[in-house]
Amino acid sequence: MKHKAPRNRTVTLKKREISAYQKRLLSLSSPVDKTQVLNKTICQDILEAASFLPAGFVDLAFIDPPY
Repeated sequence: MKHKAPRNRTVTLKKREISAYQKRLLSLSSPVDKTQVLNKTICQDILEAASFLPAGFVDLAFIDPPY
């Protein structure tokens, strides 16, 4: 296994953890209400997903730009 640099903050998940987080993933293809996305992780381009979210639903969004 390759050694990480001391200041590396990469998160490494175990198979069990990956499975648990995958169950929370969601991709939107039609409008939803807040109960359908509560405690879920939307894994999708924000420009596609935003139009399907309820108005005024998001107070703060963590968005990861493409690399």
